[in-house]
Amino acid sequence: MSCIPSPNSADCVQVYHASLRDYVLDPSRSKEFHVRAAESHGRLLFLCLTVLMKELKKDILGLGNSVQRQTEISGFHNRRDELNSKPLRYAVMYWTYHLKKAECDEKLCALLFAVVKTRLLCLVEVLSLLDQLDAAPAMLSDGYDVVKTCRLTLSSALEDAMESR
Repeated sequence: MSCIPSPNSADCVQVYHASLRDYVLDPSRSKEFHVRAAESHGRLLFLCLTVLMKELKKDILGLGNSVQRQTEISGFHNRRDELNSKPLRYAVMYWTYHLKKAECDEKLCALLFAVVKTRLLCLVEVLSLLDQLDAAPAMLSDGYDVVKTCRLTLSSALEDAMESR
């Protein structure tokens, strides 16, 4: 039984057997092996956001010319296929999945802000290269909703800190 995809897979990390999922999510049954889903999604989200910060960059394939069509670029498909075997592909495709299921603390919120502020267009570029551009509106909407919530949480925490001075 496999709980995570192989390194060459782009499938989302998940438990495939329902009885294992039920067992580890039930603290009365799993005891010290209990897994809090929101914490696990938070760890996966942190890893996804870290990969996005480190690996996303403008012109990620080094094509040099953003106005050329894919069919006009020599070796385009080989360069693009390199993205399929990297953790970057997983991070690009599933960060919002984990975001919606995670408990976002200040550390995650700060990293999310950094990704949105500095890597958003690069993220859209990679979605386009992976022929997944149609997923961008939902991802951006989900990300925006959480950013709003994080901003409110951080604003409230800052106000509390200022009042306690």
